[in-house]
Amino acid sequence: MRWILTSEEAGDADRMAQESGIPSMVLMERAALAVLRVIDTEHLSTDRVLVVAGMGNNGGDGIAVARLLYERGQRPLIFMSGNRDRMSTQTKEELKILSQYQPEFTGEIPNDCTLIIDALFGTGLHRRVEGSAAELIRAINRSRAIRLSVDIASGISSDTGEVHGCAVRADYTVTFSFAKRGHFFYPGSDYTGHLVIAPIGITTLHIKKKQPVLRAIEGKDLTGLFPRDESGNKGTFGKLLVIAGSRDICGAAYLSAAAAARTGVGMVKIFTEERNRAPLASLLPEALIATYRESPPDPEDTEPPLIASIHWADAVLIGPGIGTGAAAEKILRCVLSASDLPLVMDADALNLMAAHPDLWALVHVPCMITPHAAEMSRISGRTLEEIKSDPVGTAKQFAAAHSAVCVLKDARTVIAGPSGCSYLNTSGNSALAKAGSGDVLAGILAGMVTRKAKSGDGSDPEKLSFLAAAACFIHGRCGEFLSEKTSKGTAMISELAGELRRFF
Repeated sequence: MRWILTSEEAGDADRMAQESGIPSMVLMERAALAVLRVIDTEHLSTDRVLVVAGMGNNGGDGIAVARLLYERGQRPLIFMSGNRDRMSTQTKEELKILSQYQPEFTGEIPNDCTLIIDALFGTGLHRRVEGSAAELIRAINRSRAIRLSVDIASGISSDTGEVHGCAVRADYTVTFSFAKRGHFFYPGSDYTGHLVIAPIGITTLHIKKKQPVLRAIEGKDLTGLFPRDESGNKGTFGKLLVIAGSRDICGAAYLSAAAAARTGVGMVKIFTEERNRAPLASLLPEALIATYRESPPDPEDTEPPLIASIHWADAVLIGPGIGTGAAAEKILRCVLSASDLPLVMDADALNLMAAHPDLWALVHVPCMITPHAAEMSRISGRTLEEIKSDPVGTAKQFAAAHSAVCVLKDARTVIAGPSGCSYLNTSGNSALAKAGSGDVLAGILAGMVTRKAKSGDGSDPEKLSFLAAAACFIHGRCGEFLSEKTSKGTAMISELAGELRRFF
């Protein structure tokens, strides 16, 4: 599992590593060696190297790289930027060591550079880049040279991915020990290029455990998550109730139920408006179907089959395409009141929760919600701008306030549990930016929850948070696999669930 730090957490870890006995100059040397390894392994041309160094320790890392190149018989140019009166102690020391090679300094970006090493600003930048520094960054971006940024592309906020006025568009970024949030959140992700996380001696032992650190699922974390019992039957793998679709919407019910079925659950039942019975029976004959009439809503027609279906199931998914009318509200109230099963609420279920806040008082079971930013705005009262500026904080606060696992969907989805644990999903691409993608994610999550619930492991909030993060990772990887077959633009969401064969 990958840990993703803020600039404050990274700074604290660096200081704690030094306090534990690792000198700062040793950390700087290891960082420089890590950059050199990437240059070598990626076969980056060192025919004409320019090191652009600032006055902070990031600049010191760059100077150390220049020294290592001099030691190999190469003669990189060095561009020092900033007020030398503010130069850090470590950077001064690196320049002193470098001086024995009689280095060549420059005040411009040569046209014949083959590689520019960006060591201008590090992870501690919290101000807008202006003046000569901005001009320098623009000149770096105009160069035809390969651009390699040290720690983070200069000009990018390491906490939010925001561009502070302008930023280096790196082809490669070498960061140290842990990734930073700005490497993944957009637009910072677009400026990072190929990210390499290089160990330099700072470990999890050096991270203050004031609160859980943001983490990211990796493929290896899925190993053994859902073993198959070869002696089992359909009941062994759990029964999921999918409450989805409405009078004019059938696709959401199909996409969510089909995705759930492909997670390995034993049985899926779709509770939907009666007009959807025929198309769903044709599209997904594996599913059981129970129906109700949406207009006019009839409690006598709706509640008995719904309650019977709840009693049949091991977990419930509600929301995709159910609408926000009177019938949908009654169904949601019935589920929240009558069900003691793990619950996934998506799409219109969340819109109903926003329209009827009293419904939150009825939530008494392990609950997972999957809002996109606009839905989160409706249920939380926060503006879209507030949510976009702090998705991690938004998800964590809402999860804690409502004792739920919150899956805040975006280009980078944040998953937060009620205890404060949080994850950032780093898989996926724009192939998933299409209608129906969220329905598939809801189905994947609900199917996984069902299997864990059946195994007796479906109520612990920490484990459900991890499960939600794993579902998002799988969903993203499916998008990547599908787009490799077609393209990001032509990938069809109806084909997305087929890629689940790689995971279950």
